[in-house]
Amino acid sequence: NMNLKKNIEPSEEIDLKELILKTWDNKWTVFFTTFVAAVLMSFYIMFQEPEIPVYNSTTEIKAISTFEEYEYIKYNDYIKSSQAALPNFPETIERSLNSDGFKNLRFQTIDKKFLYNLYIERLKDETFMADLLKKYEFKKKKNYKNIQEYEIAVSSLASSIKIKFFNEIIPTYNKWEIKYQTSDKIAWQNFLKFAEKETNLEIKNYLKKSFKTQFLSQKKLLDYKIEDIDMQLSTNLENEQYISYLKDVRKILKENKSLIRLEKSFNSTPIVNADNFSAGKILFGSTIYEKQSKELLSDSKLFILACLFGLMIGLLYVFNAKNTSRYN
Repeated sequence: NMNLKKNIEPSEEIDLKELILKTWDNKWTVFFTTFVAAVLMSFYIMFQEPEIPVYNSTTEIKAISTFEEYEYIKYNDYIKSSQAALPNFPETIERSLNSDGFKNLRFQTIDKKFLYNLYIERLKDETFMADLLKKYEFKKKKNYKNIQEYEIAVSSLASSIKIKFFNEIIPTYNKWEIKYQTSDKIAWQNFLKFAEKETNLEIKNYLKKSFKTQFLSQKKLLDYKIEDIDMQLSTNLENEQYISYLKDVRKILKENKSLIRLEKSFNSTPIVNADNFSAGKILFGSTIYEKQSKELLSDSKLFILACLFGLMIGLLYVFNAKNTSRYN
């Protein structure tokens, strides 16, 4: 066994020396394969599509300021004091009006919490978000084969825009955020700016329409009440005291200025008299972007791996050539 081991070791040593010498003799072959691999990888790196970074964006949605809320104080005070625009009637007349459900309709006071909740509710509506995306042309129709494909793409995009509550130890109503994955910061920021303007305009129009509807309903109720009194007075009542009472009620209703004052106080709010009405604000300028990490090799690492691969191919060629020459 010892003799066999002695015979093998010199042979292995000779083979290693021969391999080194053979490699040196074929150094240009090894260099050529390494060079070709390096050149091919260089071309690949030069002409490959550049990596487009994807960012997880987070944008805060803020309520209006206390100073902006103050613009509604005149209207809110009037609502609270007038009890749905009714004057202070004598008790008997008050009961008469209430019996017809005249006071059932209530006008909504407007504060920043109310406006903020409306703002969030609108943004969370995927149909409204899809309409915003279409109006802004976030996705171009011409890039899709047909309208169905375009609608599906817009709907999917609207679903990917998340309006989420920012969880804190002490939750507050005004801590909502917009979360979205984007590869184009500028395009996303411009859309957020557009969405803020359009959402505020939508809520402004809603509040104006809502007030007008309630206002006309209240006015109609007053007219109905007057009509009812006129009908009773036209029936030749004999009770002079009751006739006098009806005339008093009719006079009060006719001379009632509460609705006019209510309309005037509403018209003094930013909903009517300001071009820059705001129910909420999207802080698009302070959006936080976090780049998504991908397990990709850098260009330098790819180049080094290509060189090592070329070197291995060259060495394998030399080794095979050595074994082939030995057997021959």
